[in-house]
Amino acid sequence: MQVILEHGGGVAGGSHHQRLGPLDTAALDDKTNIEKLVAEADFFGMDDDFPRTGAMSDPTWHTVRVVDGDADRTIRWDANQQIPEALRALRDACSALGDWQAAK
Repeated sequence: MQVILEHGGGVAGGSHHQRLGPLDTAALDDKTNIEKLVAEADFFGMDDDFPRTGAMSDPTWHTVRVVDGDADRTIRWDANQQIPEALRALRDACSALGDWQAAK
């Protein structure tokens, strides 16, 4: 299983686009934790129509992409949306495992 994170911001906050990964769970010391978080989030079945919470004019955005065999899904949201805690836990756990790089 591979997990790729991306995030970026708008012009007002200093435009940026960063990427982390792909993180290959087979190469991780504790691969089961990331795979467990993907399962707990029901990542491939999750509804990604997240509720809107605010009205930032230039919100940051985030994506989590998971590739597992033939399954390949990317979920995107911005700072104006509330995401499920399970998706937040997956993003945070993956963020702690690598270094963010400028995306090309």
